[in-house]
Amino acid sequence: KIRAREEKVEISEEALDRLTELGAKSSLRYVVQLLSLASQNAATKHRSRVELEDVERVGKLFVDVSGAAEHLKKYEEKLLKH
Repeated sequence: KIRAREEKVEISEEALDRLTELGAKSSLRYVVQLLSLASQNAATKHRSRVELEDVERVGKLFVDVSGAAEHLKKYEEKLLKH
């Protein structure tokens, strides 16, 4: 909430709750980056407020470091063979 205010981002309670959940599982840095990306996503849809759908969309597009490492481990052999 503090970071959203600092960045002058208006955010719905649902979107803020989702970011809080993600932050508890990942990191504050990841969530701050998602907040910025979600704000940009809302702007492309001509909205001034970040909604849950914005957070969900950017959350699917951008994974945190542990998620990226997990993905690489899962597909390591396939990636190295090509």
